[in-house]
Amino acid sequence: SIGLTSQSKGRTSLLRAGPPTIRCPTTSQCTNRHTAHVSATQFALSIDSNPPLMSIKHTRLYYLLHQKNMEIESNQVPAPAATHLKKWLLLANSLSLAVGSTAGPLLQRLYFLHGGNRRWFSSWLETGGWPIMLILLLISYFRRRRNSGCRTPVFFMTCRLAVASAALGVITGFDDFMYSFGLAYLPVSTSSLLISTQLAFTAVSAFLLVRHKFTPFSINAVVLLSIGSAVLGLHSSKDRPKNVNNFKYYLGFALTLGAAMLYGMILPLVELMYRKAKQTITYTLVMEIQMVMSFSATAFCTVGMLVNNDFQ
Repeated sequence: SIGLTSQSKGRTSLLRAGPPTIRCPTTSQCTNRHTAHVSATQFALSIDSNPPLMSIKHTRLYYLLHQKNMEIESNQVPAPAATHLKKWLLLANSLSLAVGSTAGPLLQRLYFLHGGNRRWFSSWLETGGWPIMLILLLISYFRRRRNSGCRTPVFFMTCRLAVASAALGVITGFDDFMYSFGLAYLPVSTSSLLISTQLAFTAVSAFLLVRHKFTPFSINAVVLLSIGSAVLGLHSSKDRPKNVNNFKYYLGFALTLGAAMLYGMILPLVELMYRKAKQTITYTLVMEIQMVMSFSATAFCTVGMLVNNDFQ
């Protein structure tokens, strides 16, 4: 109960008011938790500077803001725990990227060496694991719902951002097809070296699209990778797979180099999309964008499989 001091007939009497009914705030009231915290603090300071003579209305307001302040402080994740979680997420993503980048080309080349010829299906497999991200997003949603005292949105992505992500996903699907087509006619070593030239294309695209400056390291990488691609093109007869003629080899060479060039444009476009999003870029939002891009790429490759009769 809240004690109220009032003057009545020359003596002090203590009035006790029961606790007010606390209702769950709406979504618009709890979107900015820092504002509620500051409002409660400022209100408490303004009360402490005045005499303890308050109306019942102001006292109840102070009580509600104090309860909201305590709720916010109890729901906030401690800084050490949040930092520890970010480190584990970064480590898990780095390991997944390393394993996928190493094992993916080997498995694809092994598929083509043993008689596989469905290139659209091979492209489909590169982004077909997008439902795994949906599971991670569901875990993140239930975690937010448990920690938050009010309703939380299922997705943070806006419609504009979803359309841009879907468009980039279609480009990614076409890039996957070019890479799979080239890998069918090239050895893994040559294909991996050609794909690594995406670093040079990324540096150039980042300079043109997002105004990233060139550094001595990036210029050195562009020059060395360009020389490496030229050397491979001039000495192509030594690493050519069996049953692959000159036309198929140079076709695979050109398609793989084109895939590296296209992917070098996708990464700066993703960063440009982040800048134009006009909302805070969080780990959950990045996962949503990646899921939409992977889903669009998979859908694009599925259409290609239908046209090519890969399901028969």
